[in-house]
Amino acid sequence: MRSNPPLDEIPCRLRPNVVCSPSQGPCCTQDCRVKVGNKCRDDNGCRTASYCKYPFKNETKFSFSGPQCPPSTNKPNKTICNNEFVCYMGECTGSICIAYGLESCQCRRRPNDPETKSCELCCRLPADDSTC
Repeated sequence: MRSNPPLDEIPCRLRPNVVCSPSQGPCCTQDCRVKVGNKCRDDNGCRTASYCKYPFKNETKFSFSGPQCPPSTNKPNKTICNNEFVCYMGECTGSICIAYGLESCQCRRRPNDPETKSCELCCRLPADDSTC
């Protein structure tokens, strides 16, 4: 079903004895059967996977309008993701330093360090004004 159909267009209806249409999303098969329990959204490292539900319980009432892929749940902030970042509000965006109570800073290249050292991320204690 289109999001903004013309006002005079008759909306689509499901055939008799059918509970869903493949056009409703990943929780309906091509032969119009519900895929209850099938994964419909992967874990992205900062949000949990989601699994198809029918009927779908929304807060306190059940919906029989078709199978649903419920929203993913955010993992706790500071969960380590991609080996070098942390989760913040469901996204893998924060510096890994935060997971250890530190703040990020630009690494300082010392005489024997490779030239790429200054491109790396370093961590330091909060309010520590010394160079990284």
